[in-house]
Amino acid sequence: MNLCGDGPFLSYTHGNNMNKKKETTTQRKRRLEKAKLKRQEKIVNESDVHRRQRLEKIRLAVAKRRENESLEQRTLRQDTDRIHTEEIKKSESLEQRTL
Repeated sequence: MNLCGDGPFLSYTHGNNMNKKKETTTQRKRRLEKAKLKRQEKIVNESDVHRRQRLEKIRLAVAKRRENESLEQRTLRQDTDRIHTEEIKKSESLEQRTL
């Protein structure tokens, strides 16, 4: 993705072709939001078999990535995961107190 233009209106080029008409930031946001909604609808309507296959593919990719990470990277990831989990627990307990 290449950024072109000055000021508040940035233009983005989608793909490698620089001669194509450039999309504005608003058009880009709209395109990405539309793709996100389409993906969410697809996930809601998928069968159990497809859902299991998709999740297994994600699990395998995560396992492979973790297998290749160094000890320093693993420690850093575990620390950030721990912090994130603590923040979630704090926000959940805060929500329960306000109810």
